[in-house]
Amino acid sequence: MGFALTAAMVALKGANPTLLRLAELKVYDLRYTQFRGPRPPTGRVVICAIDEKSVDELGRWPWPRHRQADLIKALKEYGAVVIGYDVVFPEPDDSGGLSALQAIRRGLGTHPDTPETVSTILRRALEEADHDRRFAEAIQASSGVVLGYFFHMSPEGLSHLGPEFQEEGYRLIRRSKYPIVRQRPGASDSLVQRAYAVETSIAPIAQSTQAAGHFNFIPDEDGALRRIPLVIKYRDHYFPPLALQMLRQYLKATGTPSALMLDLSPSGVVQVKVGPQAVPTDEGGSMLINYLGPKQTLPHISATDVFHRRLPDGALRNRMVIIGATATGLYDLRVTPFDSNMPGVEIHGNVIENILQGSFITRPQWFLAVDYAAVVLFGLLITLAASWGRAHWSILLGLAVGALTLIADRYLFLHMGVWINVTSPLLTIMVVFVGITLTKYLTEEREKRFYRSAFGHYLSPKVIERIVEDPSLLSLGGERKVLTACFTDLDRFTSISEQMEAEQLVEFLNQYLSAMTEVILGYEGTVDKFEGDAIIAFYGAPLPVEDHPRRACLAAIDMQLRLAELRTQWAAQGLPEPSMRIGLHTGSMVVGNMGSQQKMDYTIIGDAVNITARLEGVNKVYGTEILVSGDTWKAMGDGLVGREVDLVRVVGRVEPIRVFEVVGRREAVEGPWEDIAARYGEGLAAYRAQRWAEAEAAFEAVLALRPGDGPATVLRERCGALHRSPPPPDWDGVFALEEK
Repeated sequence: MGFALTAAMVALKGANPTLLRLAELKVYDLRYTQFRGPRPPTGRVVICAIDEKSVDELGRWPWPRHRQADLIKALKEYGAVVIGYDVVFPEPDDSGGLSALQAIRRGLGTHPDTPETVSTILRRALEEADHDRRFAEAIQASSGVVLGYFFHMSPEGLSHLGPEFQEEGYRLIRRSKYPIVRQRPGASDSLVQRAYAVETSIAPIAQSTQAAGHFNFIPDEDGALRRIPLVIKYRDHYFPPLALQMLRQYLKATGTPSALMLDLSPSGVVQVKVGPQAVPTDEGGSMLINYLGPKQTLPHISATDVFHRRLPDGALRNRMVIIGATATGLYDLRVTPFDSNMPGVEIHGNVIENILQGSFITRPQWFLAVDYAAVVLFGLLITLAASWGRAHWSILLGLAVGALTLIADRYLFLHMGVWINVTSPLLTIMVVFVGITLTKYLTEEREKRFYRSAFGHYLSPKVIERIVEDPSLLSLGGERKVLTACFTDLDRFTSISEQMEAEQLVEFLNQYLSAMTEVILGYEGTVDKFEGDAIIAFYGAPLPVEDHPRRACLAAIDMQLRLAELRTQWAAQGLPEPSMRIGLHTGSMVVGNMGSQQKMDYTIIGDAVNITARLEGVNKVYGTEILVSGDTWKAMGDGLVGREVDLVRVVGRVEPIRVFEVVGRREAVEGPWEDIAARYGEGLAAYRAQRWAEAEAAFEAVLALRPGDGPATVLRERCGALHRSPPPPDWDGVFALEEK
């Protein structure tokens, strides 16, 4: 058994499943927060923060470009050697009325008898109103200003960027490429990140600087930023990030060798060099960021304090200053090992500090062989100890080996800056020991009792008996499956609960949850958990059910019907009569037993689960009761009535979701529903085509057929607002939700 489990762990490591990767990433973060803690910066990198204070005093961001020019001048007066912008300026600044003054000049140009005084005043006004020119001149006059730009790393969604735009962007950044590229024989860049388009500041501004760098980040699969691409290939050239370009300008200004070089070999990127410092990267050219600490670890100054000259003289002498947003409302916050909301500008500062201090985190490729060897060795040791000795000896051996592994990992990370994988070896110890122990001491009857005990509260008796008869139907541990998840919530339950005594509230809630659970189990669904009045359930596991989207929809309809019956009972008792929101989504998610040996839950996790939770909340926006995703709608089968509601972008996701309302079974739905759905569909099509008046008329027709219809009311009001204030040209018809 132990040998088989060891072989399985080797195979699992080779497969590199998502859960294992995520676990190692989280353990990697713990090395910072639990092992090492914050470290002091050199003080040579300062963040000029566009913070709440600056926004309050200088006005809403973005500020007029003449203020940007004054900010650069002030920073230079304070002694800053290099100024970097973690900002892009993609549109001209007309806050000074430049376009209006230009129109006046063109009009006066047709009148030769215009007084010279008027022409002189107008010329001066034009010069004063041209904020972009003033900003560009300030950059040109101040050596060491480095501007930022960003790449589009996916070909999707680039249709609005025409060829001329892309050519202009390429022309503006071309001189910021790596000046030296060393290509060894057989050099390969197949692992280097590739960009599909670039967006820069407008040409007058972009051309005013001698250096520019990208500020792209590529998060890991859990959304956290642990590395930065020091190399991005665009067309036939390689481009460095803002941090390297700033450091290069700093070295140049201080008289230090500042050559910037990319070194390529047949296996990929060997290293990046800036001046005398070699920067280790992986084969794709990404550098692990050795974060100094949480946000505010680097010195900060408020942009408004710089602008108003509130700093002491020479406060920034020989410093590199990065200008960037830290205010929460400006949405440049990132997840890092130390923080869940670190401003992106501070990440650039950490990269510069790493190179200045020569303090790096590396993950040598040869450690991959060590990982596999550790998995095999630890598995064999625990197998032999558990097979030949008593159980407590194998426990002690496992604890000893695990402790030594953690000690070695701590030493390598803290003193050598090396990241090794400890998740797989430690997991091997646990898996092999648990597997052998279960094989030795568990009987078939104990397994049956386990299944009945573990699943009795959230699986139907019919499903439990099938599992007991054939345990192979249930795969313990995480397993990725396509399931249908269900989230429910009672409307205004918090205020309802405040009106009841504790005993009455418990009885009320138990009656509701029991009724809803009965419906869910009746459709062979699985109740995941109760969170207050909220219910989380799913369909299609542990037993595979082909029509789980339809079962979920039918269960949702019956839950609403059952709640209507309860409301009648509650009304007779003088109790509140809440409504319920339900969200359904079908997608790939991880399902399995998760927890500890003492307590575990058969639960679901994954992005699809988060989408389901968001869909439940979307009901509040449209006044609906049951909302499903497009994936569920397509698979729910015939005989059910509903309609497409909208295309929304929920919080935490970039890709929009097509949302549908399920109303009920066709034979039970009252009213002219086909006409309602048809009129609503016409309104939705007109809305997406920006034919606002036509859309409003269609939604009015829906409301005439069904007064108070939530989606029609919402879309009609939205059309009116968009009619009065049209959206930008790139509007895609997606409604972005601001709340969960």
